[in-house]
Amino acid sequence: MEGVDFLGWACGNFDASLLPGTLRVGRLSQKHIKENLHGILRLLVFDGDSMEMEYTNELSSSGFDMGQVGSPSDSSVGGFGDPERRGINIMMIHDNSGMSVVANEKHFALLENSGVVENMCWAQHTWRAFEIHLGAGEESQKIVSHISSVLSDREISILNFTTFETDLILVQEYQVGKSQSCFAEFARYGVEGMLEQIEQKEERGKQSNGNKEAHPLRSALMSGNANGTDRDRPPSEKTVRFTDDLKSKTNAYLQVLPKPLVLVQIGRNVLKECFFAIMKQLLANVDRSVITAPPLLGCIDSDKLSCIASENVNGNRSRRENASSMPSMDATQRNSFFWAYLSSKDEVSLVIEESSLSEFPEGSLLECGKSWIGIKLCGKDIPFHETGVVKTMSKPYEAGVQTLNMSTYSTNVTLVREEDLDMAVNKIREALNGAETICIGL
Repeated sequence: MEGVDFLGWACGNFDASLLPGTLRVGRLSQKHIKENLHGILRLLVFDGDSMEMEYTNELSSSGFDMGQVGSPSDSSVGGFGDPERRGINIMMIHDNSGMSVVANEKHFALLENSGVVENMCWAQHTWRAFEIHLGAGEESQKIVSHISSVLSDREISILNFTTFETDLILVQEYQVGKSQSCFAEFARYGVEGMLEQIEQKEERGKQSNGNKEAHPLRSALMSGNANGTDRDRPPSEKTVRFTDDLKSKTNAYLQVLPKPLVLVQIGRNVLKECFFAIMKQLLANVDRSVITAPPLLGCIDSDKLSCIASENVNGNRSRRENASSMPSMDATQRNSFFWAYLSSKDEVSLVIEESSLSEFPEGSLLECGKSWIGIKLCGKDIPFHETGVVKTMSKPYEAGVQTLNMSTYSTNVTLVREEDLDMAVNKIREALNGAETICIGL
């Protein structure tokens, strides 16, 4: 929305802001990552240098003695209330399908100068980010899921990222005005009002259970090229909501990622000390993706997928045992990974494998309790003009399951606690195509 740089809405425990600056959203395919690795590493170093410079300047301007033992908290040198310190720097989400990138204009320019941009697919439109502060707890995820559901119903396509302290909802710039009206409405209701709306919706759902409304995401996964298309749609073309079309068949499926993940935060004052561990993980994941690239869904025989699903359902082995011995796709499943670097003016969050925690300097990370298991929606790139992906992948919250969400350029990954995995998968399958939705790695 032209002329709007920073806006905020607050009511009770609900605090949301339209962050300043436009963002670029793109994807670097797996086959191009290795040859562009120098540009990616340069981007990480640049982000670390920028964060360190900003941190030092803030300390100086706050009057903190640089020779003093210890360091102040981030809140003492800016905090969430300072608009000048708000905004996204760079977000990189890396899995077997490639690397999704969300970059502000400064970081995008660096990628361009490094020759990486020309090897990437980029969304046609620029994006803006809404930042939501709700604190920890199950209620916060319910609210975020409710917000994504309302935006979907208003035909606003979103990307959603959970960081250590906030939730970020990205919308295409031409939909900022419409989204802004929605956030003003959320603020008027506040957390309590939205929780009441959620309860009312759940009650209506129970009453109409016998006449269940078909979920709109189904046709998106049951139509089009299995290899996907560009996710862009000009604003002159109507935003598409998914419609029910069960006559069409698809190989779309869910994949449970094999290794437990953790969401951590790096202190801005120790970011550069952690860069060796960050780069080591990035390089290791690149090597893993080269060993076995993920099969295109159109190339997977449906009988083999059914065989995998049947073994997962009928076998007596644990999820991790299945992950290491699945027929046909065992190598791909074992080498599947998920890694995210989420850098903003306020914080740097990572989603990494739990086994990687020991690679970081002692005391450099803040952790948020237990580990998480990733559930990935596979089989088709979801175009940007289609709505309802985040809404669908957040469905487990209706059963009281806490979720974290990570959008990618082409799909979505939901993180849940391992003890909630079966329930979460069932809720997502129910929202897609019921028992016909195959899930591998479970």
